[in-house]
Amino acid sequence: MKFFSDSHISVKFDKEQIDKIIRNLQSHKASGIDEIPNEFLKFGGDALVDSLFAIITELEAVPDDWQNGIIKLLLKTGSAYDIDNYRGITLTSNVYKFWWNL
Repeated sequence: MKFFSDSHISVKFDKEQIDKIIRNLQSHKASGIDEIPNEFLKFGGDALVDSLFAIITELEAVPDDWQNGIIKLLLKTGSAYDIDNYRGITLTSNVYKFWWNL
């Protein structure tokens, strides 16, 4: 796993804010390139979240994979042979979205 070396993190996390964000995570959502579902954060408990943030703040970096996305095409309606009938979505890391909300 690669980490950003130029991402310095110097913030303090509010336990109430973290708990609120975790409570609002939606279950059964697609995960990104890291394949970590929201349920991992929701049901992993305080020890998991504390460990995750301890690693991030100690290294003062976040994994590169968190900023990468998987682009998927979804068929809207009509013929599957017409590219105009598709729309794209990007699957991004749930952990990164959680981190971003802090």
